Amino acid sequence: MSVVQVWLLVGIPVLALGLALFLSRSPVRKLLGYVVLGAGFAVVASMDRPSAAVLGGVLALLYAAGQGSTRPPEEPERNAPTPAS
Repeated sequence: MSVVQVWLLVGIPVLALGLALFLSRSPVRKLLGYVVLGAGFAVVASMDRPSAAVLGGVLALLYAAGQGSTRPPEEPERNAPTPAS
């Protein structure tokens, strides 16, 4: 398979589906997004290793950014005292 065929048949659909799953707030869908991107990485790596590096990079950036974590985002305290000036 050529590089273009790998991207058209596997790469682009995996990126679209994987990144779409990260848009939701559900931790289950975000975990499924990791699974989709990981499986896509494995399939693309078996056909074209440099293209797999792109998918692996996306996967690493999402993980490093904390996407898919179950922690709620930190909110500032509502009744925090203001510093005196």
